[in-house]
Amino acid sequence: MQMVKKSILYMAIVWVALFAFMPKQAFYYRLEQVLQTQGFEMSGETLDEGIFSFSVKHPSLYIKGVKVATVDQIDLFSLLFYTTLKVQDTAIDSSLRSMAPEHIGMIKASYTILSPFGVSVWATGDFGTMEGVIDLKNRKVRLDLVEEKEIAAIRSRLLKDEKGWYYEASF
Repeated sequence: MQMVKKSILYMAIVWVALFAFMPKQAFYYRLEQVLQTQGFEMSGETLDEGIFSFSVKHPSLYIKGVKVATVDQIDLFSLLFYTTLKVQDTAIDSSLRSMAPEHIGMIKASYTILSPFGVSVWATGDFGTMEGVIDLKNRKVRLDLVEEKEIAAIRSRLLKDEKGWYYEASF
């Protein structure tokens, strides 16, 4: 029994050490390079890392050279078997406000190995509150509008069923 306890303790120490000394900024810069090949860029950001977390503060988001949004903070927290990504206070560029909500207060995406093909998503903003799932296996997104506010800017992209308004897309 002592051998089992020692083994579990050693595994826990290695797990914490792995995350504490992981080169999080190097992962971020590699991800930035991969996203640039798709035309997506972030600039003006400051980086901050913790033991199990990584934050990007005040980035401006560009797609194919066009500024689309400014974000207050992006937080990534990971324990490998459970990961959350929070995007806080997103202001959409004025040129896109006819197609998207002006302000998104919070977007939270969670992934767990208990559901390996699904990412749960929750968002709140000028449009109200949305929650849904990104199905990685079938490559589909479904977000249900739980609480509706000002949806005029996004109504053309929404569908309606017996539960109410929802957004659905494939990728």
